[in-house]
Amino acid sequence: ALDGICRGPHGVSVRQLASWMSIPAAATAAPMGATTGTTASAAAGTATETGVLTMHAAAMAALPMASTIKGEGNDLEHGEKIYAENCVRCHGDHGQGSFKNYYPVIAGQNYHYLLRQFLWIKEGKRRNANPEMVEQIARFSERDILAVMDWVSRQTMRPGDWDPNK
Repeated sequence: ALDGICRGPHGVSVRQLASWMSIPAAATAAPMGATTGTTASAAAGTATETGVLTMHAAAMAALPMASTIKGEGNDLEHGEKIYAENCVRCHGDHGQGSFKNYYPVIAGQNYHYLLRQFLWIKEGKRRNANPEMVEQIARFSERDILAVMDWVSRQTMRPGDWDPNK
C-alpha cells in the first residue's frame, strides 16, 4: 500500500490527499493505472508524478467554487447599479459569464481576487484583457471598483448558468 512516503511535487503524500478528499485509505493501495494511465508500486511506496497530479486535480475539483471572502458590504446598491450599467452585457445579470462567448464567471469569486484582477486590467498589467473592458473601466472611481467587486463577490451561480448552448 502507499504508505505516505510517496510525495508529489508539493510534498503532499497521496495518503494525505486522500484523507483531505475523504477517500478511504484502502483506495490508495490499489494501482492507479487502471483509469489514469499511471502506476503505483505498493512495495516501494511510490507513484508516478502523473498519478499524484491526478489526485491533486481531484482534490481541487472537490473544493467549493464560491468564496466566503466578501467586501465590507456597505455600498452594495451602488455596486449593483455600476454592474447593471457596465458589466451585464458580457458577464451576465449576476456574473455568470458566458460559456459560448468566453466571458468568465465572476459571480461568487473571492473579493480580493476580483479586486486584483480588475486593477491589473485597469492598469494594463493583464495582457489578455478585453480591450473594450479596459476602455470602459478607465473611468471607474475607487468607490465604483470597491462597490461593484463587493456586489459581484456576493452573487451565486444558478442552475443552467453555465450551459454551453447559451
